[in-house]
Amino acid sequence: MNDFKKTYKNGIYLCGTKLKYFAHYCRNEINRTKKIGTHMIFASKINSELRENYEELGKNIVRAYEAGQIIFPNSKCSDLYYKITQAQKEISDLDFEINKIKFSSGPEVIREDSDHGSSLH
Repeated sequence: MNDFKKTYKNGIYLCGTKLKYFAHYCRNEINRTKKIGTHMIFASKINSELRENYEELGKNIVRAYEAGQIIFPNSKCSDLYYKITQAQKEISDLDFEINKIKFSSGPEVIREDSDHGSSLH
């Protein structure tokens, strides 16, 4: 805003000053937005690395717990471990069901002499 006041003289704008001020203002806003964007990209990258590191740390802790190398210091850790093992079991069960469907021979062919009526099995 100080640049704007410098271009104002006796209540009259100097020739082209408004346009120069507007161009200067736009250039500053573009540079500011570019800096913010660059920082946000770096923050996103660091956040992804942080999440990956937390995940790796968690996997190592679970392995150490299962090997009997550590014990959990509180019930919150035990609850989280229980949730992890339950989720792993559910994923394993779903994987099994998906593979069973994928590699099945398909629907049974219904014969006219069958007692099953018109439904597929």
